[in-house]
Amino acid sequence: MESERLNSRINFMKVPLDILEEKNLEEKILELLQNDKSNQIVLLSFADYIKARNSREFRTLLNKASLVLPSSSLITGGIKFLYGRESSVYINYDLVLKILSILERNGKSIYIIGSNRKTIMTSEKNLKDSYPGLHLVGRSSSFYNKESEKDITLAIKKSSPSLLLAGSGLKGKNYWLYRNCDKFNPGLTLWSPDCFEIFSGKKKRPSKRVSKRFFSRLGRSILKPWRIFYIFPYLMFHINLIVYRLFKNK
Repeated sequence: MESERLNSRINFMKVPLDILEEKNLEEKILELLQNDKSNQIVLLSFADYIKARNSREFRTLLNKASLVLPSSSLITGGIKFLYGRESSVYINYDLVLKILSILERNGKSIYIIGSNRKTIMTSEKNLKDSYPGLHLVGRSSSFYNKESEKDITLAIKKSSPSLLLAGSGLKGKNYWLYRNCDKFNPGLTLWSPDCFEIFSGKKKRPSKRVSKRFFSRLGRSILKPWRIFYIFPYLMFHINLIVYRLFKNK
């Protein structure tokens, strides 16, 4: 099948993951936009991997997602260790920019939801300036009362965006997109933390090198000593890798 040629899904120690080369990203995005369903894209960090190992609902979310892409070099290193396969590390904000460029080149549309009213409005303006060929069909702050949610999901459905991009402040994050997917028309959905804060200039764009390096995070434990407890999941991760490699062919 065409989708299998572009990407392959593996069961990475009980957690679903897709191996997709960056050179195939545009073709894959356009393929998903033609499959007549709501397609959730999830970027899986190491913390998300740990969550997936312990949460049945999150594993179900990942199993139903159309793309689950690794955003941690630890995970891609684990994939190479177990399967002998190279896998791209997708940095959250960079992936958003790549998808926006793909959508603009192909005359597609976007709806944005997240953050506060001022930030989302500034993001809307800057997105229009940066991607003039991208149709921005709606926006919503994530700070709304429960009674307004039905109106918001209806507005998203009516505007029928190619991409529903969600950001900080949205209660439930990836879960919100997952639980509401049946209320949307076919297209893509993606949750990206801090994307609107970066679009609006409130935060700086993260460094690629820092995003990919585990030891930079470990070094920050000096400033926040409680982070030293993160070492235990990392140790268990590497122990599990060894166990899975020893027994995967038995």
